Amino acid sequence: MAGLRVTWSIRDKTVLVTGANSGIGKETARELARDDAHVLLHARREDAGQAAVDEIRQGTGNDQVELVLADLADQDQVRRLAKELNGRLNHLDVLINNAGAVLDQRYLTPQGNEQQFEVNHLAPFLLTHELLGLLRQAAETHGEARVINVASEAHWNVRKPPEALQSLTGRYSSFGVYSQTKLYNILFTQELAEQLAGTGIQAHCLHPGVIGSNFGSGGPWYVRAFMKLAGRFLTSPEEGAETTLYLATAPEIPAVPGTYFKDAQPAETSKMAQDPELQRRLWEESEALTGVAGWP
Repeated sequence: MAGLRVTWSIRDKTVLVTGANSGIGKETARELARDDAHVLLHARREDAGQAAVDEIRQGTGNDQVELVLADLADQDQVRRLAKELNGRLNHLDVLINNAGAVLDQRYLTPQGNEQQFEVNHLAPFLLTHELLGLLRQAAETHGEARVINVASEAHWNVRKPPEALQSLTGRYSSFGVYSQTKLYNILFTQELAEQLAGTGIQAHCLHPGVIGSNFGSGGPWYVRAFMKLAGRFLTSPEEGAETTLYLATAPEIPAVPGTYFKDAQPAETSKMAQDPELQRRLWEESEALTGVAGWP
């Protein structure tokens, strides 16, 4: 990218954090606000989102924390959110695709997709595409922009390429579907980094740890039981946010774009997460399911 390379600092940068009314998303938003960033805190419900905004503003003294709303299970709402942001912002320095879901049974979205697949993969795919103009403007203005996708070590549970990318029929394995979507987060990040080469927009993904929060509360009984029994051994939301915050705030990221991080360090992925054919297949099907034609 042509232009002067400037030293990266999160101060006064504009950051969108999805799924930020609780858990690691909330801690991420809180620490970014503490560092004087302009934080757009995304939530699905206005009451929970506004409570988080008020708490963070009061605790950090940063009034530049704002609430944005959308149900990521509905592509129309994802597009509405992007349209709102494109209308009110002139740039976006960091997009943190943090929101995720694990569900106890198969639910279909208004677009007819399986809901975990929609929320965990298609929503960040579509939202990133729709906000690329703002990210490009940030890269031109500040020398760099960043897309950070929260994945998981759960991707190691996927042993063979799925015959269907989403679970629309047959037996429904809640954690199996979740693991697939976390694999997709990594594959998406790698392809995105390739698509954005030379634009000044970096893309990375990460494993935050197994977090002791309300994550999984909508999942099957065995996930809820695990979270309850193992609670004192789990990573706190504060610790879980550390790698996300590192990728958002580090002056330099010593890794090629598309890298998977764990504990603020580049980490190994499964062989499945390095499958170029699955990466290509996922990208093409995601474009078809979202109606996206090309990446500007």
